[in-house]
Amino acid sequence: MKSHVTTIANMLEPNTEYVIPQFQREYAWQREQWLPLWDDIHNVAQNIANAPARESVPPHFMGPIVMQQRQDQTESRDSYIIVDGQQRLTTIIIVLRAFANASRECDLWDMEDKFLSYVQNYDVQEYSPKVRHLYRRNYNDLKAVLEMYSAGTDMNSRMSRCHDFFQSRAVGYIRKDRNSEQNCQNLLDVLRHKLETAVLTLEPNEQPNKVFETLNARGEPLKQFELIKN
Repeated sequence: MKSHVTTIANMLEPNTEYVIPQFQREYAWQREQWLPLWDDIHNVAQNIANAPARESVPPHFMGPIVMQQRQDQTESRDSYIIVDGQQRLTTIIIVLRAFANASRECDLWDMEDKFLSYVQNYDVQEYSPKVRHLYRRNYNDLKAVLEMYSAGTDMNSRMSRCHDFFQSRAVGYIRKDRNSEQNCQNLLDVLRHKLETAVLTLEPNEQPNKVFETLNARGEPLKQFELIKN
């Protein structure tokens, strides 16, 4: 297993895809997890606003993400299986979509595009997000959020509520004074430069499902259906 520290933005560079396999848990984060993340983003954004230079603001560490490079990836895209950390990675993708929509709501169209560049790969496919769930319910819920509530969307899904939570707070932060464009830029700077994670990359011969069970054995017990999926 190899490890290094990087920013979330570096993970979401162009032509990169993260696949969350079926042995992973369903998306489980709620307000209890969303609120501390928003507080962290907000506090770092405020530090950037008050600092003489963005570089002087220390980053926020989000925790580790364990992954393994896929063997069947295409030449045009780097593809990885997420073994652990899908909750925070999925949430960050939703946050980026929510901040893009907040930018549009505040008539900051250029900022919307900057946030969206980290959400989706732009290629011939109509729907090509940088985070893709193989578990059907998670796939449908995330697809609906990233495509902005297409027909048949469960508007009360956990992912939809996550999106609405972060969009409303981002709008409030952007509009808190007359510096709306700079406030929005501060949020973007947090997500681009100040959210860090420790990436642990498995070797090709390591079994991701076994690593997943081991990593979660000391935490919240896996539900029986999750073990069956595994």
